[in-house]
Amino acid sequence: GGVEGKAHAEGFLIWDVSNPTKPRQLGHYRTHSTGTHRNFYDGGTLVHVAGGAPGYDKKIYQIVDISDPGNPRELSRFWLAEQEDGAPKSGARLSLHGPAHVEGDRAYLPYGEGGAIIVNISDLSYPKMVSQLLFRGLCSRQGIHTYLPLPRRKLALVNDEAIQENGEESLNLAGIVDLKDEKEPRLISLFPQPLPPLESGLKNFFEKGGRFGPHNQHHPNHQPCLEDRDDIAYLTYFNAGLRVYDIRDPRTPKEIAYFIPPDPKERIGTKPSRLVVQTEDVLVDRRGCIYISEKNQGLYILRLKEIWPYRPSSGLPTRSTSGEKKKGLSL
Repeated sequence: GGVEGKAHAEGFLIWDVSNPTKPRQLGHYRTHSTGTHRNFYDGGTLVHVAGGAPGYDKKIYQIVDISDPGNPRELSRFWLAEQEDGAPKSGARLSLHGPAHVEGDRAYLPYGEGGAIIVNISDLSYPKMVSQLLFRGLCSRQGIHTYLPLPRRKLALVNDEAIQENGEESLNLAGIVDLKDEKEPRLISLFPQPLPPLESGLKNFFEKGGRFGPHNQHHPNHQPCLEDRDDIAYLTYFNAGLRVYDIRDPRTPKEIAYFIPPDPKERIGTKPSRLVVQTEDVLVDRRGCIYISEKNQGLYILRLKEIWPYRPSSGLPTRSTSGEKKKGLSL
């Protein structure tokens, strides 16, 4: 999609931000199709793209070389056979949502109703499937939205995305996958479904209106400025705000904190149909500041009031009860 020559032209742009007050465009990668969505870039010369491509339905995985920023070029691609034009269709919604999270020579692909896919990219010219964990019937029609590996623990976090308002779809899914055998990944637990505060008068969040269900998780992306701990999960939940989970026991994740912004007082966008809070994205910096976005209000900055210390050298933190009694976040 997009309009050539406009700020919303399809593909992705490459910028020189060495002078942050005067960013300078260096290049433009074009898909010549439906553009890209939630790409992965952690520095260096490779961009891992969820992009459209002529001859394919929806988004596929592309590895793009930007060593020459003025002339980015595709090195290789991975897709599911059913996505090819003219291939027999099963009716499944197959599309790489993105981002493709890369750890070493593995790419973790949240592939819609194609499930959670691991790809071997040791040969950058020829990505090969390692495994595919399917969730059909257990998700919204969006299918798998996030596949976030926790390599130190051989686990991954997975979730779909709520699409329909008022819960008019299959129950959404968010949970933990065991990757001890990457060829046979297993879903081993589900995050508990958020419940509304007693003072809200709601029996459940579906009654509130708008979308209710998982959306985005915090992605460290190998950036030293971002928090990178594998004992906590941060997940936005649309009208249920931000939810924070203790995942030290991967078999029994526990909600330890939440923050629900107030409902907006004025409409900026067209959605949701009922003007209620819709928390969209989350990012956590290395200081512990939590940034969340809300569709009609903008940005909130939060911090957990108390949390146990994290010692990555030992794999897991020492256990403390100081952070477990809190059910809120501080502004």
